[in-house]
Amino acid sequence: MLIYVEYITERLLYTLDFVFSERKIGYEITNDGIHFMSALGNKLNYSTREFDNCLQLVPASILFEEVIRFFTAHQSIFGEASSISVVLTVPQPSGTIHVLQSEHLHGVTVQ
Repeated sequence: MLIYVEYITERLLYTLDFVFSERKIGYEITNDGIHFMSALGNKLNYSTREFDNCLQLVPASILFEEVIRFFTAHQSIFGEASSISVVLTVPQPSGTIHVLQSEHLHGVTVQ
């Protein structure tokens, strides 16, 4: 499988290795859009860029950060499905801001 990403980071490489290599699924990663568009076979677009005829997943921003941040995970029920919310604590001069992210709420800022 060929995976297109806009930026290649150590966190992204670690995550892809965990998801694919640990399960013995072969993959190749590229940030070359022309190569990705012309490639044959299974392709995954892990970016905000749009390509025709392939599966697209919008990336999680944490895989492209280079700093270490503190997260707290909370499991809850949304409808009848289990979900996980992640709270990122970001110290600021004016006080601490918590950013809530989950599969149902993305980028909602709470104080």
